Amino acid sequence: MIENIGTAFLILAAQMAPYLFLGFFLAGMLKVWLPQQLVANQLGKGNIWSATKATILGIPLPLCSCSVTPIAQSFASAGASRVAVLAF
Repeated sequence: MIENIGTAFLILAAQMAPYLFLGFFLAGMLKVWLPQQLVANQLGKGNIWSATKATILGIPLPLCSCSVTPIAQSFASAGASRVAVLAF
């Protein structure tokens, strides 16, 4: 029983790893390429327009939930509002 749980955990971790690395890589690229002030100006207000912009930014990205989390965290640390991060 314990061996099955450990094996299942290792298999799941191995399957998730590429997507997590992709998310961390893209978050790093966004941190380098997008000025923090631009993110704060465009996504920093907690209104419908910042949510719409974040949604439009997130729609074309082919990311799973594993890789979206680091990118959303980088937006939040750059000054995006909670509404924009959730819409992304």
